[in-house]
Order: sequence, then C-alpha cells, then structure tokens
Amino acid sequence: MKKILFTLLVFVCFTLIVKAQASTYHNFKVDIGVGYTGASGESFTIESHYRLSDKFAVGLRYQTAPSIVDSLSEDPPPAIASTTQKVVDYSSIGLTGDYYFNTGKKSRSLLMFGGGGVCVFVQNKQVIKLLGITTTSTTSSTGNSLGFFPRFGIETGHFRASAEYNYTGGLQNYFSVNICFFLGGGKK
Repeated sequence: MKKILFTLLVFVCFTLIVKAQASTYHNFKVDIGVGYTGASGESFTIESHYRLSDKFAVGLRYQTAPSIVDSLSEDPPPAIASTTQKVVDYSSIGLTGDYYFNTGKKSRSLLMFGGGGVCVFVQNKQVIKLLGITTTSTTSSTGNSLGFFPRFGIETGHFRASAEYNYTGGLQNYFSVNICFFLGGGKK
C-alpha cells in the first residue's frame, strides 16, 4: 500500500511540475552582474533562476561585496613605504524567488518584478600590510548569520536591473543596486 501511495504522490508531483512550466519564456537562466552597495561601493552577483511559470521563478544567489574600510600610511624609514589596509568582505548565498507583474502573450518587452530571498551572510575581515614590495595578509572570519532581502527591478532583452536591501541578521545591513546580463531565459 505504501508503494502505491508513494508512486501516486510522485506521479501527481511530476504532473504539477510539467504543467507549471513557463509557456512563453525559457525555463532556465543565469544572471551575472555587478552593482553598487552602500556598505562598500561595489558588488558581484551570480544567480541562477528556474521559472516555475511565466509569473514565478525560484533561484540560487551568490553575492560578494568587498570593502576597504581603513587605509593607514605609517611613517617609514626613508627608503621603505608602509601602508596597512583593512578589507571587509560581505558574502551571501541563498534561495530566491521573483514574481513577474506583466507577463503574457501581449506583454511588453519590459518586465517588472518583485521578490526576495533568504540567505546566509558571512563577514570576513582581512588586514593587508604593504611594506615596500613585501605584502603580509591576515584573514579572520567575524561571523555569519541568517538574513533576507526584498527586491524590485526590471528585465528587458537579456539585461536585468534590480534594487535590494540586505538585512544581514546582526552584521552590517546594506542597500544594493545591480545591473546584470543573463544567459538563457528570454522569450521562446
């Protein structure tokens, strides 16, 4: 009896997945992008999406935002220049979901979307000491936490722009504006 119920459950799930696939847009795409963050000034994002339907996509996102926090020059001996830089890197990996507002057969070439995700945020600190041509580096991980982000944006052609606010769950929260191009996706 358990085998029959399990087979029936698998069949129903498979039927729902096949029926729910996007009919106007390709199902899979990968975003590669850069952006500006309030915390550091720059970010790099790679995100894969799978469209469950024309209006809803789920995905996996990785984002990193390195930042030079402090740069100190020390008074060196006459022939040696010395500089110390403190670098903080905010990285996140998590699950995402996007809802597309204006899709369909007669939709415009500009798609608006809203969504968000749940991520694990990691903060790494690194101290780099430059002494003449010699470099020494010390890295320490200062914490990780569970957080989330809401976002809104637009897509046109194979380009995507979005604005999001990252709640890092105890680390430094930051605002991010991203511009991406994507492989795959688009209209069928």
